[in-house]
Amino acid sequence: MHVSRPKVISQGLVKFYSVEGRENFGLKTNIEIHQVIDPTYQTPEYTTYVIDDVPDWLIALPLDFITEKLGSGVKLESAIKRALKLINVKASSESVDLARRVFERWLNGYGAFTPLFLMPEVTDIYLRKLDDGLAVHINHEELGLMRVIIGWEPYELIVRRGLKRVVRRITVGDFNAVSYLFRRFSIRMKTPITTHNPMPDLVDPEFRIRIAVTSDPVGRPTPWVSIRVLPRSPRLITELIKNNVVSIDQAALLWLLADYKTPILFVGPMGAGKTTL
Repeated sequence: MHVSRPKVISQGLVKFYSVEGRENFGLKTNIEIHQVIDPTYQTPEYTTYVIDDVPDWLIALPLDFITEKLGSGVKLESAIKRALKLINVKASSESVDLARRVFERWLNGYGAFTPLFLMPEVTDIYLRKLDDGLAVHINHEELGLMRVIIGWEPYELIVRRGLKRVVRRITVGDFNAVSYLFRRFSIRMKTPITTHNPMPDLVDPEFRIRIAVTSDPVGRPTPWVSIRVLPRSPRLITELIKNNVVSIDQAALLWLLADYKTPILFVGPMGAGKTTL
């Protein structure tokens, strides 16, 4: 999955983030958290939408075609120009540059998931393969657990086959997002995910994420991924007190133990706050 352009359903924007720069391969991605009121219980529910600030035609970018041409010795720019011709897009300097950035993010990063891994105020990301697609959830520091919508509405590409004009419908279901992520994890961390190693524990230092994978046969029939997003900067003890992670007395005790270089062991289930402390 290389881009994300979903349709937003909302009863109110709650939070807005923008991810751009080198880590997102020069692309700008807006991440919006919207609120919807549950019709049964009249309680607020939150949904996160990952929206790449790119034209819709990039949904149809033939990634495998570009990869094949690169493998046969064609330069990237030439391969992209040929790919744009296949989807009826004029190969201007702007369109070639956009396609190059999307392709490089897909090839070297995590595709459309890249900005999600860079999203502020997120502690955990959960991904699970379903029969009809992919379920993605995040744990937000302030708003808690919520669903993530990443993908696009069905995109119709008009192509010519001889004298006929044929409409090709491109959907999110055409891409196996979990297999793609497993492949990217294996390549970036140089650790194969196979039936002989179905549950590796991996760390990507560039994105500061710790990844727990459960694949086939242990993860049959629904492989899943649990990602812990590590803080990009150490948390101050005052922040922990302010956010009610520890009390003033507990903070003083921890400070005293650290001052005397006393070994400290934190024990608890996932999400208890061990990494935070």
